[in-house]
Amino acid sequence: MIDNFNRKINYLRVSLTQECNYNCLYCKPDAKDLPLTLSQIDRIIRIFASLGIEHVRFSGGEPLIRKDLEQIIYNTKRNKNIKTISITTNGSLLKNRIPNLIEAGLDNINISIDATDNQLYKIISGNHDIKPVLSSIIQAKELGLNVKLNSILLKDYWIEQINQLSSLASEVKTPLKLIELMPIGIAKNIEGISSDEVLPYLTNKYGQPSISFVKGNGPAKYIRFNNVDYGFIDAISHNFCSSCNRIRLLSNGGIKLCLYQDPIINLKEIYYLNDEEISILIKSTLKNKNERHNLKENAIKMSMASIGG
Repeated sequence: MIDNFNRKINYLRVSLTQECNYNCLYCKPDAKDLPLTLSQIDRIIRIFASLGIEHVRFSGGEPLIRKDLEQIIYNTKRNKNIKTISITTNGSLLKNRIPNLIEAGLDNINISIDATDNQLYKIISGNHDIKPVLSSIIQAKELGLNVKLNSILLKDYWIEQINQLSSLASEVKTPLKLIELMPIGIAKNIEGISSDEVLPYLTNKYGQPSISFVKGNGPAKYIRFNNVDYGFIDAISHNFCSSCNRIRLLSNGGIKLCLYQDPIINLKEIYYLNDEEISILIKSTLKNKNERHNLKENAIKMSMASIGG
């Protein structure tokens, strides 16, 4: 699929549920809608695959709340056009399911972790324990999954966060993605940190960076300090709209072309149509994808959990 600005759209981000077992400072989940069923997800992804989607990432809320996640991944893997399947998770419910997720066809996993000190982790996550997350990271690495760590740095804690997470990334030999906080839901009242502040700090601490050879299907730009690959996603301060390759399927069936844009169609409402008719509507909707977001000027009222991260 090609949009009106000649961007190739080959990445589908799927929110499987608005529910989350966490209550983070910057994302207060408020589940309202019934999520798509297993069969609905299977059919919709099959249609997207026929339109040129090659990479699928499942998120939430917390995707591991779905007991059928392994089946969803297995079904997705059967689409010959799909090259990679990934999930983003807080990792707290992960450990006992890693072998089955791998067997189902999972390729990559991003584990969201904002601190390694239990006290600070509890402050940010809403009083949750860090131990299950750390053990899941280690197990996922040992079992051969491609693991990356995701973190959102907060103005009040970022020095502690970056030091703790750098140590963890070095220890487990895993890339660390630092995501700039976006004004979405309750996060509009919280101040984050961009690479403009982080890069000078890392340079002062570790010296000049070297080239990173880490690749991804998303917007992160990687650079290497002290044998750790840091990926930066600065959607506000350094937007990457010109290279955007994604479209989002919300858990209620809505299609979100950009974080900033409201859903234009809901696939649950047109599910009675045949595959060709739905394909035509998806392609026509893509013409409405904005050239760039304006998140600096306008906060999004929906919570990040309802959008899918």
